[in-house]
Amino acid sequence: MKRIPNRYTEEQRAAIEADHPWITLRASAGSGKTSVLTARYLRLVLTDGILPERILCLTFTKAAAAEMKARIIAALMEHGRPDLAQSAETCPIQTIDSLCDRLLRENCTAAPVDPGYSPIQDHRPVVLIQAAIREAVADLAGDEESLAGRMIFHYAEHSPPNPAAAKDRLVEDVEKLLNRLRAVGVSQARLDELCRPEDLAAGWLRLMVPDLDLP
Repeated sequence: MKRIPNRYTEEQRAAIEADHPWITLRASAGSGKTSVLTARYLRLVLTDGILPERILCLTFTKAAAAEMKARIIAALMEHGRPDLAQSAETCPIQTIDSLCDRLLRENCTAAPVDPGYSPIQDHRPVVLIQAAIREAVADLAGDEESLAGRMIFHYAEHSPPNPAAAKDRLVEDVEKLLNRLRAVGVSQARLDELCRPEDLAAGWLRLMVPDLDLP
């Protein structure tokens, strides 16, 4: 492989050249993450001899996946490796959603899911999540001893005396909490620990405060 161009910063070059199997690359939008990941991919293929079909590249958007694949194929052609470029054309450079879709379709019996399912598109996932939360809150709110009932009572005490408004606030907070859990990757064991009845208030606070670091 050709030498890594000098346009990369010291940190970027370290990420490209690192041999450790676990690497986390954190950077803001437009800082060159795609270029660094592409260069690292090429290093693995051209220097380390790893075949493209043995490398899984995941992105968050289809546009990013298409851009990365195009860069990789073009670079492999420039290095005189049309065979590897052809392999990269069909190798797994895709979005996380596409990977999950493929795995479900290939293992629909074990999942189990209907092999003819269609992925949810656009804003419908948000609508379905909100509907599910509202249904759960409605089912549990009548029981004052339940978690939802106690939280609605708590919200009603700290907001205008309107039970409907308290429920709406709870639904919003639960949705924020779910997004927070997805963002930080809290394990089931950690979630159980944070939601213990004797320490519920502290656990809820730790999950809801964005700037609080969760182990």
